[in-house]
This record gives sequence, structure tokens and C-alpha cells, in this order.
Amino acid sequence: MLDVCEAGAPTEALLEHLPARLLASGRVEREFDDDDRRRSVLRLSEAGYAVYDEVAPLALEASSARSSARRVRQAPSCTRDSATRLSSSKCRATAPR
Repeated sequence: MLDVCEAGAPTEALLEHLPARLLASGRVEREFDDDDRRRSVLRLSEAGYAVYDEVAPLALEASSARSSARRVRQAPSCTRDSATRLSSSKCRATAPR
């Protein structure tokens, strides 16, 4: 069975062409390193931030929904006292058998 993460992982070819496509669309801006002209830094442009502002809340919502679904399927390996909050490192969730 194909892992969903593997299926959604970017290919090397995509990663090679993505910066050029983002530059051509005006979503990122490029600055070259003064010491090494082969090196450049890409930053979001105003158009890039507009896309980010639209997409980021949707991605966070989807991530939160997936996390909630995992928590529902998992049983805590220790109890939490309602008066005392334990850090996540002190209380780990384990998958039910």
C-alpha cells in the first residue's frame, strides 16, 4: 500500500522548477548573496503574502482537525488532574490495542 506522505511528497523535478514558477508568477522575490552569486534567497512578495494569508488558515484548520481525530483515537497513558496541567512531555498518548 502506498503511504499518503510518500504520494504527496514533492519530486526532485518539482523542486527544481518550483522557484522559477514562483518567480515568474510574482509570488516570490530573489536576492543574490553578495559573497557567492550562486547562492540566492527567496522571499515572499506582496502577492505571495496574499496567497499565504488565504491558504495558511485553511492549512491550520485541516492540521487541527487531523490532530483532533488522532487524539480521539488515542488513549492517554496517564491521567490529567483538572487542577494541574501536565506538560506534553510528562504525559504521552498511546494508541489503543
